[in-house]
Amino acid sequence: MDIREYLEIEKRQKIEQYHRLNRFARRGAVVFAGSSLMEQFPLNELMVDRGIHEPMYNRGVGGFTTIDFAANLNVLVLDLKPSRLIINIGTNDLNDADFDPEVFRDRYDGIIARIQDALPSTDIVMLAYYPVNEAMLAQNGGADFRHRTNARVDEANAIVRSIAQARGVRCADVAEALRDGSGSLKADYSKEGLHFYADGYEAIFDDLMRLALE
Repeated sequence: MDIREYLEIEKRQKIEQYHRLNRFARRGAVVFAGSSLMEQFPLNELMVDRGIHEPMYNRGVGGFTTIDFAANLNVLVLDLKPSRLIINIGTNDLNDADFDPEVFRDRYDGIIARIQDALPSTDIVMLAYYPVNEAMLAQNGGADFRHRTNARVDEANAIVRSIAQARGVRCADVAEALRDGSGSLKADYSKEGLHFYADGYEAIFDDLMRLALE
């Protein structure tokens, strides 16, 4: 079994785990959903630290693209019937050398449309994508991420904002505290130039909670 096969099995296992967890989740809560940058968000630990007790659920799956997310939308969002959804999906789409902005727009827009059709009362917040640290990615052999530059992140964020405006939902950029003077992900927060440690999430936690609880 090669690494890609292993990762695909891991994704399927995570979806099955969420499917089973959803039996115990309260409907009408706040849901955070997306890929690895959402999955690694230590939501429960930071909520305990802040004394926040409202029910919230993390439904992130590392490695997911918009295609994967759409294929598992029931488990990740619809079955939970959230009162509010904070979504950050699509960063893995940016890895492709042949990234097509219009195809990307259609896929993400299709996800938001399906959620609105199925759950018209759910308040949706689309998160802008976080910056990367390109120098760190290069140092850490990030060949799989060489196309995920801050220029491409900016391009994708413009698409996210346009979808949000067209769909009448909010788009929020909470990444200011993560950026260094050049606009890159701060090295102190970053694992390898892309993902970040718990203190990176702590730096944006209050902004995320304002989105979740306001």
